[in-house]
Amino acid sequence: MTSKNKPNIVIIVLDTVRFDTFNKVYKKMKIDFDKIGRFESIDKCIAPASWTLPSHVSLFTGMYPSEHGSHSTKTIGIFNIEEIKLKKKTFLEDIKKKNYKTYGISANPLISPLYGFINFDKFKDELDFVIKIETLEVPKNLKLLIAKYVKKYDRNFFKIGIAMLKDNPSNIKEIIYLPLFIILTIKNLIKKYKAIILKGFPIEKGGINSIKTFKSFNVKEPFFFFINFMEAHEPYSIKKGMDFGGLNNFLKKTPSKKLINLWKRKYVYATEKVLDYAYNLSKYILENHNNTIIIITSDHGQEFGEHNGFIGHEVRLDDELIHVPFIIHLPKGFDYIKSNQYSSLVNVREFINSTILKGDRKSIEKLYSKNVYAESFEQNIEYPNNLKNEIDFKKLRMTKKYHKRTFKQ
Repeated sequence: MTSKNKPNIVIIVLDTVRFDTFNKVYKKMKIDFDKIGRFESIDKCIAPASWTLPSHVSLFTGMYPSEHGSHSTKTIGIFNIEEIKLKKKTFLEDIKKKNYKTYGISANPLISPLYGFINFDKFKDELDFVIKIETLEVPKNLKLLIAKYVKKYDRNFFKIGIAMLKDNPSNIKEIIYLPLFIILTIKNLIKKYKAIILKGFPIEKGGINSIKTFKSFNVKEPFFFFINFMEAHEPYSIKKGMDFGGLNNFLKKTPSKKLINLWKRKYVYATEKVLDYAYNLSKYILENHNNTIIIITSDHGQEFGEHNGFIGHEVRLDDELIHVPFIIHLPKGFDYIKSNQYSSLVNVREFINSTILKGDRKSIEKLYSKNVYAESFEQNIEYPNNLKNEIDFKKLRMTKKYHKRTFKQ
């Protein structure tokens, strides 16, 4: 396969979009992907995990979470970056050897070079929309480090500084940025409310900017392009007492049915928005680069009380969390092969390698497996000190075990 004939590859992840909601929204919106190219749906796709990091690492490495190790445990949480980040080899390294240019855009803070997603020739994050402290004027590589302490101590800068020094004396370099949290408050507030008033935050989480960014990249063929859209991910409201978070499941006071229904409506609306983004981005790509494989999928879903009142994702393996949409566009010359077998995001790496390294025109077969599974592990649930008396520790203990769910043909 010559460089001229090599297909471009695009993976669009609709973060937190579950299969059944995707289908309902697709029919309601009457979006017709076939008008821009031939897209086929793989209806039995299973995400290997029910939250972002392990699922994405599986997508890039072709390994299940228990194999790649990028998942939380009883003692390791998402802010233990060195312990939890992606450390395994990915297909990016393989295709770069075949002269592919690699581009990435992510609105999810976990999918970034900080968490080991490297080997992108060009990468842009849209984190300003999704990190709660998105308006803090600190260098990007320090945002998540400082977020760990802000989450625990709110804006008690004295306690934050002491904790940072206690954990690592070398953090003294970062502590000098703490005064900026106060000095730039007015500027931060302007940025925050600009996002809310002009751009529709919190439903809008960077999707508009991401599409503009892709168009500005001036991509060189053959290329690989990855994008994560966060619109369907919580939060769905910025009003006090109406926000959505993983801690909802572990509080003594549970959300009202009225509030849950509000979140569900906003989730559907966000799914409509992100599907529209995926459609328009795909249309633009195929109009300008018709020799392109496009995969549109999700890393996990979302629950709204369907099983034992659970809301959100991460700790369970119900269908609403791991059954995800997967549609694919193949250029001319590639065979579309249907199968009754299950598919997994784990299989994407083998599909890409078979396509690019071997020139296999039937490589879609690599997306299917006789057996696939999903895993969840002991959760390191962090909560602010001021919520300690509101936590139901009996519910919290339910997360302290490993779960595996297998799917067979």
